[in-house]
Amino acid sequence: MLITGAASGIGKQIANEYASREACLALVDKREEGLGVVAEIASMLGSPDVITMDHLINNARILKQGLFEDLSHKPDYTRVMDVNLWGTVYGTHYAIPHLKKSKGKIAVIASFGGCYPTPGICFYSASKAAVINFYERLRTEIRDSRGVTIVTPGLIKSEMTMPRHSPKSTERAAKAMVRSTCHRDMYLTVPFWTSVFYLWKVLFPEVTERRNCWSYITMPRASRSTRARSRRVALPSIET
Repeated sequence: MLITGAASGIGKQIANEYASREACLALVDKREEGLGVVAEIASMLGSPDVITMDHLINNARILKQGLFEDLSHKPDYTRVMDVNLWGTVYGTHYAIPHLKKSKGKIAVIASFGGCYPTPGICFYSASKAAVINFYERLRTEIRDSRGVTIVTPGLIKSEMTMPRHSPKSTERAAKAMVRSTCHRDMYLTVPFWTSVFYLWKVLFPEVTERRNCWSYITMPRASRSTRARSRRVALPSIET
């Protein structure tokens, strides 16, 4: 089994979960030190010291936050697309011949943002929307509707999220992802209750847009403006 982005977060927990099931692992991440620790833990949990490939877990991803009009360093956002989309596509291309022989499965970690219009992460969301569309069509091409599990995590506690926005731990999420992949589920949304937002977007698209505009753009800008005015008013009194 090959797991990308395995040095931390969801990838690390998925590696631990598969290791506890005595699966053979091939772990990939650009952070070599963290990856070594994960490999040691996986070995202690029961993973044999053998590299093979039965499942492909496309987990590696990066996130850049900021409104589109405020973009400054465009190569950073090109890299988001390269890692999140093309990183999974290339890995899948080379894995498919082996997976067909072993009747293996593919799990791809997309995102809640790939289906729901969350402002401030437009390139990340675009890359994840592309991932979802790609793997939905790949299912048809490989003629195996249950050979690809598309996971759309919502609010998960990891390095990419703030703790106060993350009610579900990576450990619990990883257990759900591994279980869903082994059951050959077509889709998994974690936490499950975030599915309500998808339904809300379909039934009330205009309300969704207005709510997002107020929550992510109007209110934060008003708060920044208020803080700026406070600093300008307070500064003369401090100097005097």
